Amino acid sequence: GDPIQCPPGTYNPSTGRTASSHCLTCTQGKYCTSPGLSAVEGNCPAGYYCPAGTTVKYPSTFCIEGQKCPEGSYQTTTCPTGTYQNAKRQGFCRECPKGYLCSSGATAFAASPCPAGQYCEAGRSSGVNCPAGTYNPSTKKGALSDCITCDPGSYCASAGLTAVSGTCTAGYYCTWGSTTATPSSA
Repeated sequence: GDPIQCPPGTYNPSTGRTASSHCLTCTQGKYCTSPGLSAVEGNCPAGYYCPAGTTVKYPSTFCIEGQKCPEGSYQTTTCPTGTYQNAKRQGFCRECPKGYLCSSGATAFAASPCPAGQYCEAGRSSGVNCPAGTYNPSTKKGALSDCITCDPGSYCASAGLTAVSGTCTAGYYCTWGSTTATPSSA
């Protein structure tokens, strides 16, 4: 009889085969749209994922917000910490901007501003405390330089402060950046 083509979603790289069981399932991350293929047609496009046996170039299986599907994906990948993705059908994750925090699988960053007392560099999932001798009363700060040096006459005893710890003790004077109320004799 006439040769029978392998169906879509399969391929057969060998000649002389005699049974439909010799047709190989299209490799995961690839697509096989046509009947009678001797090789897979191509990589699953970015933004989509192709399980084994995929029969269309753009399958109904696609990445949603908080995920990425690079070209050739056979499953979704959650956006890692420090990144986000706010759109569907994307092959990449976006870097979290400075002043914000992005946890694993983040779909946005605006709802996670860097807390007061800290600064958050780009691509972060957690903030860094402003060091002792400084404070930061504001959210959404992105650099160490956003930490304010403790005012003269005041002290900032610990890291992560949102305001000065207090005023210098009587009989002592506190210069810029003091970390104690009794730094030196008057």
